[in-house]
This record gives sequence, C-alpha cells and structure tokens, in this order.
Amino acid sequence: ENIKDGDTVWIESPGGKIKARAKVSQAVHPEVIGIGGTFGHWAHGVPVALGKGIHFNSLFPEDSAEFMDRLSGALDCCLKVKIYKA
Repeated sequence: ENIKDGDTVWIESPGGKIKARAKVSQAVHPEVIGIGGTFGHWAHGVPVALGKGIHFNSLFPEDSAEFMDRLSGALDCCLKVKIYKA
C-alpha cells in the first residue's frame, strides 16, 4: 500500500491497534515507522496531551518482559507492526 503524507492509517501489533495520521519523511526508511516518544501520553489530572497524538506503549503487549532492557529497565522501542490505510 502506498501511504502518502496526511493519510489516516492503522498501526497494529500483537499488543494493540491505534489510528494515526501519517507524516512521510525522507529521514525515515520506507519499511520503518517513527512515533514521537510522549505524544498522546496522558494521566488523570494531567491531560495535557490527551487527544493530541498517539503513544507507542499502547502497541506493546501487556506482558512486555521480552522487550525490556534488563540493565536499565527501559523498553526496547523496536516492535514489528502492520500499517495500512484506515
């Protein structure tokens, strides 16, 4: 599928599915997607980013131990996903 700038797309993984707007860039390989680290992240009482983007953690399975760096405890942000037009 040829995804163009501004297209609405679904990003799907074993952990979840999110709808997003595509921004095509020469800085990102055609077989890769990049998601800003905290866009769309919010918490009750601090809804500053609510409705303003997506958060990549919602694509990880609930048990994310296999994606965890055992030294730092950080999630490895590499996950195989399927992307297609909405």
